[in-house]
Amino acid sequence: MMALQPQTQISVSALTPVNSELLCFVTDKGKSMAFDHLVKLVTDFYSEDELMAAKSLPDNYTGTGNRLPR
Repeated sequence: MMALQPQTQISVSALTPVNSELLCFVTDKGKSMAFDHLVKLVTDFYSEDELMAAKSLPDNYTGTGNRLPR
């Protein structure tokens, strides 16, 4: 039987809180709204700059670069 490697621990002090109304809204409403309706609501309400700023936040932590479509 192969031993499992321990997961990397990240200290709480290394994490920096990020404030993004858009990401909070999408996370909350994404559970209860249809995807197409959510996309329409978000693109009508938020500016393109706000959308791109919110899109770049997870990229900073996951290292995925610009893989998400515009």
